[in-house]
Amino acid sequence: LQFQVEWLKSIISRTIDILPEKAIKVELQVSKTKMEASSSDSSKIRPILKDRYGNTVFTDSSSTFDLEILPQYRDVLVPKTTRETATSGKAEFVVNGTDIPGSAYFKEKLRLIWVKTLL
Repeated sequence: LQFQVEWLKSIISRTIDILPEKAIKVELQVSKTKMEASSSDSSKIRPILKDRYGNTVFTDSSSTFDLEILPQYRDVLVPKTTRETATSGKAEFVVNGTDIPGSAYFKEKLRLIWVKTLL
């Protein structure tokens, strides 16, 4: 933001930070929706925290995500980790396939840590 009065030669500049609101939803990105039936094939699952306007909540680096492969699909998909902490509102899980073909579903849980900032 800059402000200048016509008859003054100086320009006053100030910065305004526009931050996202609190996270209210999670967007999931999956790098591959089809994989080979092989333990060497993998897909990335990226949960992203979003505010009510769809902005990434980059101010959150403390909430945690839990990934659960439902019991009936654990012989088809194997996660490398099951808990990740958000970094700038994002996290990433890697899931590997197995030698057993089939479809698999997963469940994503989120634990939000809200920090109130006093100015």
